[in-house]
Amino acid sequence: NGISYSKFISGLRQANIEINRKMLSEMAIYDPAGFTNLVNLVK
Repeated sequence: NGISYSKFISGLRQANIEINRKMLSEMAIYDPAGFTNLVNLVK
């Protein structure tokens, strides 16, 4: 999705979005469109 993991996690923290790695991985697998929206939100 064009962003490094560290920048992604930093963006989540800045946006006050609390989500753990397991939930992120499951979201990427089962809801790829939602995961892409999340990535675009923190870019």
